[in-house]
Amino acid sequence: MNLWIAQKYFFSLNKSSAINIISLITVLGIMFSTVAMIFVLSIFNGFEGLVKDLHQGYTPNLKIESSNNSFFLTDSVIDFTTNQTIIEKIKKYENDIIFSEVFEQDIIIEYQKDNNDNLENQKVFSKIKGFDENYNKVTNTSNYMLLESEKYPFLNFENPRAVIVGLDVANKLNLSVANDYNEAAKHIKFLKIWSLHTSSKKPELFFENGFINSGIFSISPEFDNYVFASIDLVRDVFRKNNYCSSIEIKIKNDIKYNLEKELQDDLGESFKVKNFKEQVPFLYKMVNTERIAVYLIFILILMVTMITLIGSMTIFMLQKKEDMFILLALGASYNRFKNIFMIWGQIIVFIGLFFGVLFGLALCLVQKKFHFLKISGNFIIDYYPVSIHIYDIFNIVVLVFFIGLFTSLLVSRKRSFYKDLIYD
Repeated sequence: MNLWIAQKYFFSLNKSSAINIISLITVLGIMFSTVAMIFVLSIFNGFEGLVKDLHQGYTPNLKIESSNNSFFLTDSVIDFTTNQTIIEKIKKYENDIIFSEVFEQDIIIEYQKDNNDNLENQKVFSKIKGFDENYNKVTNTSNYMLLESEKYPFLNFENPRAVIVGLDVANKLNLSVANDYNEAAKHIKFLKIWSLHTSSKKPELFFENGFINSGIFSISPEFDNYVFASIDLVRDVFRKNNYCSSIEIKIKNDIKYNLEKELQDDLGESFKVKNFKEQVPFLYKMVNTERIAVYLIFILILMVTMITLIGSMTIFMLQKKEDMFILLALGASYNRFKNIFMIWGQIIVFIGLFFGVLFGLALCLVQKKFHFLKISGNFIIDYYPVSIHIYDIFNIVVLVFFIGLFTSLLVSRKRSFYKDLIYD
């Protein structure tokens, strides 16, 4: 009965009345707020997905590190009941994974450039990362090559001196790519590596012989400061045979969801198996922080929009004062009046919410197909990406509904309004 009376009141409003105009403004306000929330969050999701895809191109599915963040021996026994080493433990999963041993270390690269018979020393902070032949299958690093030597293709492991450098390192040191051995041999003696992790707490010159720069890559600002090389070469440089800083893993069988837990149980507490989220925690912290900020901004916008709902409900309740006396005479209670007005306010919210979701999804689909909203400047893509997530739509519907419900309850339950009517 309450719903029937409320909807009869709503759809029988005089089109020229002030209450109808205010109600229309309220519906439009809720609708546009909902459209904006859906569209902005979908674009936010699009950028989030784009950034994650970029990271997933060079971030392994799983990464095994020592629990105390130190180097570890791959041939050391970790299971004394079976005398198995860490590599032997991992090889149990070879049907489901591809893995690569990795050795990573902070360094200083010194480059002596011959400039008109004068030697100029140039130094740059960097990281050297050594890995084996499987690494490209784990992370598809070869997709990020900008320049590659014809003589020495991407990390030709047959030549132990071949390395590839990040774009940032190449620019700072003005390094070129060697296309033949004779050209490379002229520059071998000029490239030196200094280690930053020494017992004396001072940089120590570890390797005076140079490398053949066989390529230049560009992945991200973080990785463009890296030097990639064969793990045998890096181990030889730092005199740490069979040592690793990590083991990076690609999962071949996506259905094996419990692989991370199985590996962790097998390796024990001495090692930490990190999934994608744990490897890039800054990305998820940033995403969650920005998402919370977006929701807070739109909550404030909705609260401002609900001011018009308060106004329209107040005017409507004043207009229906005579009807309330008639209903009172027929035996209706004050709670019935409160429920009728509350439902009337929720009808406005529901209509605005319904069309807001409808138009919001339509706008997202149009942007996704036609890319009408462009990004100015030099970016990876020239349009705003869109990704519609069902849980975001659900959160928006719940948020708008409950803010509208709270507003309707607040206005319809105001005691002073009913007290004035009794003694009018």
